[in-house]
Amino acid sequence: MRAAVDASAAGRAALVTAVRVLVVALLLFLCPLRPALADDEGLNHVVSQAVQKHVAADQPLAAVIARPFTPFDGVLAGGYTRDTEWLRLVIRPRADGGPLVLRIQPAYLNELTLYAPDPAQPGGWRSEASGNRLPWSARPYPAVALGFTVQPQTETTYYLRLNTRSNSLLHVEALPADAAARADVRAALWQGLYLAVLSWIALWALREYWISRDRVIGAFALAQVIYVLYTLAVLGYLSPLLGSAGFIPELTFWLVTLAVMTSLLFHRALLRWYEATRWGLAGVHGLIAASVLAVLLLLAGQVSLALQINSLVALLAGPLLLGAALSARRRQQPGRLALNVCYTLLLLSLLGYIPPLLGWTRAAGWVLYGALVQGLIASILMGGLQHWRARLLARQASQAQHRLLLSEQQLALRSEQLVEQERFMTMLTHELKTPLASIRLSVDAMSAPHQDEADQRRRGRINRALANIDAIVERCALSARIEQRDPVIRSAPCELPALLADLVAGTLESARVELHIDAPLPALFSDAQLLGVAVGNLLDNALKYSPPDALVELRLVGASDERGVAGVRIAVLNLPGPSGLPDAEHAFLKYHRGERAGFRSGSGLGLHLVRGIAEHLGGQVHYALDAGRIRFSLWLPCTPR
Repeated sequence: MRAAVDASAAGRAALVTAVRVLVVALLLFLCPLRPALADDEGLNHVVSQAVQKHVAADQPLAAVIARPFTPFDGVLAGGYTRDTEWLRLVIRPRADGGPLVLRIQPAYLNELTLYAPDPAQPGGWRSEASGNRLPWSARPYPAVALGFTVQPQTETTYYLRLNTRSNSLLHVEALPADAAARADVRAALWQGLYLAVLSWIALWALREYWISRDRVIGAFALAQVIYVLYTLAVLGYLSPLLGSAGFIPELTFWLVTLAVMTSLLFHRALLRWYEATRWGLAGVHGLIAASVLAVLLLLAGQVSLALQINSLVALLAGPLLLGAALSARRRQQPGRLALNVCYTLLLLSLLGYIPPLLGWTRAAGWVLYGALVQGLIASILMGGLQHWRARLLARQASQAQHRLLLSEQQLALRSEQLVEQERFMTMLTHELKTPLASIRLSVDAMSAPHQDEADQRRRGRINRALANIDAIVERCALSARIEQRDPVIRSAPCELPALLADLVAGTLESARVELHIDAPLPALFSDAQLLGVAVGNLLDNALKYSPPDALVELRLVGASDERGVAGVRIAVLNLPGPSGLPDAEHAFLKYHRGERAGFRSGSGLGLHLVRGIAEHLGGQVHYALDAGRIRFSLWLPCTPR
């Protein structure tokens, strides 16, 4: 209980720390955006802007100018369309008449064409092209951001044609060259910080997966690596890195789609670990299917439709993932509270920027980087959650390793004890046999024809005591060999009736034993010596613990086991004596003796030895009550296994 409370407290502390890190990261990320997107410094020379949407790609500029434009402020959010969109920009000149930079964001727009008035050109307009379809060296503005250089002497109208298969999200600033350079430097700084955070999380995830091979962390690492590449693409860094590569737009489309798909695969793996219900995961599986459809549409060349489906998948992911998280049943830390908080924040971040991308709502300036803001939130929250999981899993693995090491040490100690015990038993049996033989010879030498009945009884008691001691020594030695899997099995044809008759005759109380042999008997191939030890122990046990002078019955019958294997069954039956009935659960355990068996000498090895011999000979031994009598039965197969 204390460990669970400590883990819960640690989980809450980790969640609070993750939220604090998220807030600090968002402040560091969002602070540079305000001076880059606002006009409060009076540096933006754009007087007004208007848009004309859904224009055919082959429309000439003169026809476009003749139609009305719709004014807008701030950021253009046109959604996904295959049509061309035109912007009319009215730009005021600098006081010194110097050049201005039309700085255009985001950097992943495919084709931009600027039309500037020029009476010297045919039609009175000159044009310049930019966009990520152009090689880096062919762009008119040498920066990661797209742009053009203009130099109006009076308030001048420019036309900007946008033709892109990505979402038509666009923001234009007309800045002096030094202000544009400062904006580029600020953007490079926060973008570098942003990429550093994402890359650090990705590298941590890759390292953690390499160590733990945890599937959830592996899925998170894959999603994070794809997202880092996606960020490089949408921020415009692939063009300067890859030079004049002409596949930058297509690569960007693929990274945008794969970023969503790998993220969904990670969330499915995480929610499965949390044991989300089947119905809770049904929506996630539907989103993955839609993401696969977007990939197929990309392969078919339907880029705009694929990207639109991809954005819808991202929008629906918020509520569906939260619903799946709420259905989670796993109680192990990190708890469901942390999971639900993370997915609630993800839902809010998605709802903030996806609708403007689809053209459903107006776009504020920060929406230009909404996907990056949302990605930062997801990376920090899910990275923190995975870090929490990884630490707990590592602690559990360490504890399991410790338990395994402790078990191995205990097994090694037990093995050493068994070896020492075997050595001791070998030494003991060797050392006892010689004095026992000397005592027996001395007793035999003391006997004389004129001994009276009392002397004979004393001599009989001495011989029985010596026989008991000798039997205990032999049982200990044989038990050690049985446990070490050391006995040599010498199978040969056995004459069971003769063997049992010899065993009965060899007992000190043979008159108390009744031998019953049922015919016909199958031929038996087994180790006669080990079989004699087992049956002898059963007889000795019955004679010791049955009432004095009570008969002991020894039966031999042909019998098959429960699987139909032919064999023989040897049963020993006796009435319960002063020690009572055997303990059915512990009768065959090593050194076990009944609570009331202390009045007779014994080692607690007899029945244990019988079971070991039976297993080595491929047979079985059982205990049961038979009409009020104690019944031990030994079954052996006719042929060795």
